[in-house]
Amino acid sequence: MKLIKEKKIYTGDGMIENGYIRFDEKIEEVGDMTGFEPKEDDLEVNCAGTMVVPGFIDIHSHGGYGKDNMDATPDEIDEMVKQMTKQEGITTYFCTTMTQTYENIEKAMQNIHDAAQKNPVIKGIHVEGPFISTVFKGAQDPSYIKNQMKTHWKNGMRSVVD
Repeated sequence: MKLIKEKKIYTGDGMIENGYIRFDEKIEEVGDMTGFEPKEDDLEVNCAGTMVVPGFIDIHSHGGYGKDNMDATPDEIDEMVKQMTKQEGITTYFCTTMTQTYENIEKAMQNIHDAAQKNPVIKGIHVEGPFISTVFKGAQDPSYIKNQMKTHWKNGMRSVVD
């Protein structure tokens, strides 16, 4: 069992000033060091100079580290998400698309799908447009905004079309 100890730990319910965490695939035990008892199978993880917080869930990000979800390849999306996991502490990621042509959105969705097959941090896609308000479009290109939605199935993936 992995062990992180003598750390400031933010639990979501509060903070433990000097605590420990035991985990493998899931967190098994969290507590204050006053109640800590060493176990034979403890494998201490060295994380000096850090604090422990719950993983971040990113539900709206168009990309990062020089990559954009709209035009990155599956391998580039996978690598970008690995960097986000390591550098930013995300544990769940929803790749966000932009308001573009149907063909570009569909291509991005396929690339994201393919990246998600090898990267379990990618849990879904946040499709931002083309069915959005022209009044509240933010940075989206208004020439791609559509005012009605019909759907169809193509290649096992839900696609948007006129």
